[in-house]
Amino acid sequence: MQRVEAGEFAEVPWKPHLDGVWLHKIPLQALREGDAAGVPLVVGATAQETWGERFVGPADWAGFARRVEEKRPGQGARAEQLYRARTASPAEAWAYFQTDRILLCPTLAAGVAQAPHAPSYSYLVDWASPVLEGLGSFHGIELPLLFGTEASWPALALFLTQEALESSRPLARALQAQWINFARTGAPFLLGWPETRAGYAMGFSAQPGRIPDPYPERCGLFR
Repeated sequence: MQRVEAGEFAEVPWKPHLDGVWLHKIPLQALREGDAAGVPLVVGATAQETWGERFVGPADWAGFARRVEEKRPGQGARAEQLYRARTASPAEAWAYFQTDRILLCPTLAAGVAQAPHAPSYSYLVDWASPVLEGLGSFHGIELPLLFGTEASWPALALFLTQEALESSRPLARALQAQWINFARTGAPFLLGWPETRAGYAMGFSAQPGRIPDPYPERCGLFR
């Protein structure tokens, strides 16, 4: 995280920044040291946060490894091995790599850090709209379902068919029930969503349910 704070992520405005006044530690360090002890936490991401990256992804695996080397020196060959096991497309592999590097793994790492100090729950959203399947489960796709704004622009474009609306209903109900109850009680609503330390997460798809925690599988390269 110190490398991330010192690199390109430091230029991103929508995150906590070390200012020496209110924030004296990198947030992940503070969580690990118990600075938020006793505060329940829900963390998660979508499975294809930066899915648009595949449109500008490398054409071959050699190009994939070179790009990885630019972001994670010395990790190109290992990353190629890991992401080849997930997809046959180097461009898709790059999109997954960027998803994991920028958003998914740093987010899930917060849950892992908080787990010894308070109830911590992890999730992964992998629903994609049947209207625009090519967009995948991109960053923020769950927000219209959570807030009930499917009929508002621009979210409306994802729900133009009856199939899209019907396939999203179980996910919308689960998201709303979980978040409302967590805000009220500090615990998710559905039984069967174990804490992060148990090695499981909640998979929010067309039929939400428990899944193995994605952090060990997807984030070894970034720890």
